[in-house]
This record gives sequence, structure tokens and C-alpha cells, in this order.
Amino acid sequence: MFVHQWMGPMRIVEPAGYKNLVLEREDQNAKPETIIAHYFFLVSYHYPTSLLEQAAADKIKPRQRVVARRQERLLEHRRQLVTQ
Repeated sequence: MFVHQWMGPMRIVEPAGYKNLVLEREDQNAKPETIIAHYFFLVSYHYPTSLLEQAAADKIKPRQRVVARRQERLLEHRRQLVTQ
């Protein structure tokens, strides 16, 4: 499992290509910082702090299932190639 450091709150500035967004926040020195992030990693800061970890875990679980299914299909395809 991978973990990303909390970097918020941020404001969405504009789209930045396929499912990516330009985000902006001010650091402690009030200097604006701009980053690009995939929408998958965004979590609403309106969640209570106690639920943020669960919200992130809920986003990761479906993705792990997709990766597992893709690996199973690749293995099956390889088996079929070997038996031909």
C-alpha cells in the first residue's frame, strides 16, 4: 500500500489533461504553491478528521481489485499462448 502526505486544503484552479487537475494552496509563508494531481487522490476536507483515513482506504480498495483482475487476465492469456 502506498501513502501520500496530507497537503491541504487546496483549491482547484483548472483541468490539466486526462483526469488531472491544477491545484493551488498557500504555505505557512503565504506563498502560493501550485501542483498537478490526479483526481483519484483528492479527498474532500469536509470529512471529519477521523474519517479521512477511511475515505482514502475506500478509494484504494476498488483500484486494487481492478489491478488484480488485470493480472489474472494477463496470466490466463499467457497460459493460452503456452498451450497453443
